[in-house]
Amino acid sequence: MSSVSPRRQFEFVERGLAAAEEARARNCYVCARTVLRRLRKQLDAAKQATIPTVRHQREDDFL
Repeated sequence: MSSVSPRRQFEFVERGLAAAEEARARNCYVCARTVLRRLRKQLDAAKQATIPTVRHQREDDFL
């Protein structure tokens, strides 16, 4: 597995910081805690929607 170069890591962080500053300037900034809480809520809802229900069927139900 190849690692990411320090230069690319730095560029990634720089872009993230610039985006955060832009969001603050436009009054659209959302803190990380809020983002993670919302994503967790969406993930939990998606998991609930895809959990199959278990039906106990007798063998002669298939005949």
